[in-house]
Formats: sequence, C-alpha cells, structure tokens
Amino acid sequence: MKFLKNLFKSSGEKIEKQVEVPPTVLEEEIVEEEPEPLPDEIIISWIETKEIFNIRKNVEKMSNDLKELIYSLEQRKSMAFSAIKEASIKRGELIESLREKSGITASGEVYQYVPAQGPNTPSKFIKKKRNK
Repeated sequence: MKFLKNLFKSSGEKIEKQVEVPPTVLEEEIVEEEPEPLPDEIIISWIETKEIFNIRKNVEKMSNDLKELIYSLEQRKSMAFSAIKEASIKRGELIESLREKSGITASGEVYQYVPAQGPNTPSKFIKKKRNK
C-alpha cells in the first residue's frame, strides 16, 4: 500500500510546465495566395481524352451485347417452357386415352398410372385403395 501512495504522490509531482515557443520569422512570412479562378470552359485535346472515349464506346457495346444475349435467352427460355407445357398436356391426353381403352374411366375406379421404367418394359395402372 505504501508503494501505491508513493506512486500517486510521485505522479502528482511530475507536472511539467508547457512552454510556448514563439513562431519563427519564416512561419510569419508565409502568406497563402488564393489561386486564380478557373474559366467557365476548359478544353482538353483529343489525344488526352481518346482513351476515355474508347472505353465509353466499349462499355456501350458490351452493354448492348449483354442486352441481346439476355433477350435471346429469355426467348429460348419461353420456347422451352412452352415445349414442356405442350409435352405435359400431350402426356396427360395419352394417359387418359389409355384409361379409356382399358375401361378404367367407365368403371369409376381410381387408378394411378405408373410409367415404364425403360424400353421394353410395360407401364401399368395400379388401383388406389380408398380410405374408409
């Protein structure tokens, strides 16, 4: 504890005075000059701006190419969805036709279609059990 008292006592005694240093002669002589106002229009030569112009043209071309690519992909996507929808409808029609040929539709029973698992294997209709 005595150590802590001495520590605080010694730190209180170490207060140093701040001395102000007068500015030197050189610091007083520096006077900020205001820059001249710029003109309303500054013309820059083609040589200095050619690269900026070319980059802008390349960005425009890449942007247009991307737009065309996206448009083309959207068209192909739409055509693919239409083909899938048509194939699904045709599949449903063919399954319903098989139901009628097999007499399932007239019987009023509920059968689930099980597609063939590969070539030369039969498809089947399996009777669904009714929950009582």
